[in-house]
Amino acid sequence: MDTVSQAEARGISKAGNVAQDTSGMAFLEQLEAKHDQVLVDLDALNERIESVLAEYQQSRQTQQTQPTIASS
Repeated sequence: MDTVSQAEARGISKAGNVAQDTSGMAFLEQLEAKHDQVLVDLDALNERIESVLAEYQQSRQTQQTQPTIASS
C-alpha cells in the first residue's frame, strides 16, 4: 500500500510540474504578446513624432521664405 501511495504522490508531483510548465509557457506567450504590442505602439508613436516634426519643419521653412512686411 505504501508503494502505491508513493507512486500516486510521484504522479501528482509530475502532473504538478506539467501544470507549472504549462503555466510558465502561457506566461511567456502572454509576455511575448505584450512585447509585440509595445513594439507596435512604439512604431506608431514614432510615426506620429516624425509627422509632427515634418509639419514643424515645413512651417519653419514657409515662415522663412515669406517676405516680412516692414513696419513703418
